[in-house]
Amino acid sequence: LPSHHSLKKFERNGFYGLKDAHGTVVAYPKYTDIQPFDEYRTGWAMVEIFGFKGFVDSAGQEVVHPQYDKIGQFGIYRDGCALVRKGNFYGFIDTAGKEVVPVTHKKSELIKIQHELP
Repeated sequence: LPSHHSLKKFERNGFYGLKDAHGTVVAYPKYTDIQPFDEYRTGWAMVEIFGFKGFVDSAGQEVVHPQYDKIGQFGIYRDGCALVRKGNFYGFIDTAGKEVVPVTHKKSELIKIQHELP
């Protein structure tokens, strides 16, 4: 895999993608925003499509499809997990991008469901 440090965000027709050091497109410009790598998880960059958030890895592959209204930092509630929100419902994803607690819980249940984390 290429180092994500060599990937550069570029814009085409109002959308963003990623190119490697040679100028090869590794993530097609379909995102309305791309955050810097490593802000949420090492080797991943948060991507956004019209407000829906997900992640791409250092190969430009979507590891978490942009489907969440909000994604928190990994490890705040439990090592290796991040709080995610869709509308008024919450759940958790792990560092592989897998939903380990389904996004079916109200905010008032967060204390209870964080104890269900692996």
